[in-house]
Amino acid sequence: MTTRTDKDVEKILKSGGPSAAAAQFMRRYAQTGTARYLSEAAKLSTAFSGEPDLLNALVTNVSRALFVDASKLGADRIAKIRFGNLAAGYFACLDDTARRLDLAPVHNDSGAERVLIVAKQMLGHRHAPTLAVLEIARRLKVEAGAEVLVLDARDYPRGNALNLDRPFIANFREQEGRDAYTYQGVEIPVHYSGCGAYGRGLFQEWIDVAENFAPTVVLSQSSENFAGDLLSWRYPAVFIPSQQDEPLSRAHVVTDRFGQFGKSELRKRGHLPDAHVVRQCEYRLNAIPEKTEPKTKADLKVPEDGCVFVVAGNRLNEEIDDEFANMLADILRASPNAYLLICGTDSVRFASAFAGVAQRVRAMAFAADLRGLYDACNVYINPPRRGGGRTAFLAAVERLPVLTLPGGDVEGLIGAEHCLPDLAAMKTEAVALMQNPERAVEHRARMDALNKDVFSRRDATEKLLGLIAEAKDIAASTEAKRAAA
Repeated sequence: MTTRTDKDVEKILKSGGPSAAAAQFMRRYAQTGTARYLSEAAKLSTAFSGEPDLLNALVTNVSRALFVDASKLGADRIAKIRFGNLAAGYFACLDDTARRLDLAPVHNDSGAERVLIVAKQMLGHRHAPTLAVLEIARRLKVEAGAEVLVLDARDYPRGNALNLDRPFIANFREQEGRDAYTYQGVEIPVHYSGCGAYGRGLFQEWIDVAENFAPTVVLSQSSENFAGDLLSWRYPAVFIPSQQDEPLSRAHVVTDRFGQFGKSELRKRGHLPDAHVVRQCEYRLNAIPEKTEPKTKADLKVPEDGCVFVVAGNRLNEEIDDEFANMLADILRASPNAYLLICGTDSVRFASAFAGVAQRVRAMAFAADLRGLYDACNVYINPPRRGGGRTAFLAAVERLPVLTLPGGDVEGLIGAEHCLPDLAAMKTEAVALMQNPERAVEHRARMDALNKDVFSRRDATEKLLGLIAEAKDIAASTEAKRAAA
């Protein structure tokens, strides 16, 4: 039976070229929330295999929608859109670009490790992916004696190539070329890519930076990293995802931090060479910033015996839906000593949910020192979302109970066995934490164990060196087979 959506999809596809159709599908998805439109937009990725700027815009904006709307879309639909539709165009464009640039394997056997770390974008000490890159670089330099260079690939759209209504467009610093970043007393050399067009000139810059540095391995990070994947045609490559989902990557080794990929979706759908591996391991490097601005309950205008529940993130106006807001309000209604701190927005579109308890809600757009802010808090509550890993991690460092539903980065952080099945159970646990001090002691003990056994990961650098060695072996074996063919 042909539905209204089917007819609309057919009409859009006939009305113009792939770019116009992609923009229309993204517009319809934003208006209706119907996943079919997002899926159709992702299918058009194959039309952009020879147009990297359009492909980059589509992948970035579809991936963002999948991330933000994960709880609504569900894992199966996300897998179909990301690995079934989007991946086909992404890898076709990658292969086409590599052939146009005539990339061939290069092996640098210099003895000491020379690690080129490819970041999608470097934004500063408060940006979780930037912190992860800097922590990896620091520990490789200090603990392994490796030569390290960070390539800020600026691998994001530079303009609205697809003419979308609400596009994701990167805001790059004007700085370009070689510089250094001082992190925890260690100087990390960084090359900032140019801010010009997303195309051959930028790609050649990535290749030239790598060639001049002569890495023994390329280490990439994010959910997809075109620059890192392009360089994996030349050098052994390891990919460390910044989210729980399997990344779009053809690196020789991809790490599965939390054991959540299951069977590789990319391999199942024919996108991965047989030799490349998805390696489940407990490799984690968690950068813990210094506490610089500790807060007290008095700073929040909360009485000393108040119990402050904190929700933190930078997309809260998108992530806090009516159901979650109503649950938060119910927690406040359960006790006059309950307070809510929302850190990440001071323009709360869901304020109507807090009728009658609004005087016990605090909101702020930004906290320069999240660890310090948590000093004034008692419980961290995670909205139904894919992300939240960084804010939850710092809450765990400060020994706050962390309440979350299954799925997403926070589940990977605290373990599936400690997730709450639904919002009703989350409310029950939140109220119990106020009423039963022993319950809070149990949660803090769990956070202590995480800090001691997982977050410190004193063997993390050793594990990373093992992954690097494995990537080198796979790259050498693949090249030997190619040469013998």
